[in-house]
Amino acid sequence: MNKHLILFASLISLSSCFAQKTTRQVTDFNSNWKFKLNDTTASFATNVDDSQWRTLNLPHDWSIEDLPNQKKDSVTGPFSITAFTKISTGYTTGGTAWYRKNFTINAGDKDKKAYLQFDGIYHNSDVYVYGKHLGNHRYGYTSFWYDITPYLNPAGQKNVVAVQVKNEDINSRWYSGSGIYRHTWLTLVSPVHIAPWGVFVTTPKVAAKTATVAIETTLNNTSGVEKTTTVVVTVLDSKGKAVGKSSSKNTIPAGQTIQSKQLVTVSNPSLWSLEKPTLYKAKVEVVTNNKIEDKLARLSLMQKQVLPLMVKKHFFEEVVSITITDHLDLLLSIEPRKEKSK
Repeated sequence: MNKHLILFASLISLSSCFAQKTTRQVTDFNSNWKFKLNDTTASFATNVDDSQWRTLNLPHDWSIEDLPNQKKDSVTGPFSITAFTKISTGYTTGGTAWYRKNFTINAGDKDKKAYLQFDGIYHNSDVYVYGKHLGNHRYGYTSFWYDITPYLNPAGQKNVVAVQVKNEDINSRWYSGSGIYRHTWLTLVSPVHIAPWGVFVTTPKVAAKTATVAIETTLNNTSGVEKTTTVVVTVLDSKGKAVGKSSSKNTIPAGQTIQSKQLVTVSNPSLWSLEKPTLYKAKVEVVTNNKIEDKLARLSLMQKQVLPLMVKKHFFEEVVSITITDHLDLLLSIEPRKEKSK
């Protein structure tokens, strides 16, 4: 059974989608894309002939590839002295490019919700499915997703996703790259499911003898009828042993989204430290009529109460320190600021 991970950073947690026998399917969407650079035509149309385009697998960065017409004093490898952004991108070139990919939805998945996630595109992207514009994302360093369900053809018929990527202006870093430079994922879920990025885990109360884990789950009901589900949360230690559990019933109106909030108590938690960075896992299951509709897990750490930022502020000085567990992990000292002489 395939296992795919979707990771994003937060202060205390990582999330992961893992293979389970449920209706959630997370598919690697990286293979067999068509690519064409320096094409400003409307290549999102369904009848575009991309048979002569280059075939590649993601992630892909066209700025690091060797340029054509190599010249000793002006074009070497991916570097060009005429690059529009000059030193701000290390004399690599950007431009406008199109990516296209054909895919089908199996007949057995015809009633499922479909989400298309991009972990990163640098940097100005427009996404289309079968000629319909889904949206524009202008920031190159964040993940984003679209609900593509309304734009899909019936199960078994061909769909086309097209992505236009522009990197034509000043960049924020010396080298940013260009293109769909991170992974892509296609997620299929039942009409009642955990929303994308819909599990949020915190540890509001942590002590040596007991810890409280708070789990907030965002549930979508995209069906046309009201649904009653049970959300079951199990906290697992680093060895996979269940150390706490909670469940709650939730009624979700048709076409609506709700938040399910639960608290789980863990006795004698293994507190996170630099010497012993123990992680726990909060497993969330959505159950309807004794069937698991959806399942996700999120890793979390148990730590002593994180203190608010202790900030000493004066006009000429700032010192910020954060204490985590028994360690002083971060001490940031900013040099005194002096007014300019008039």
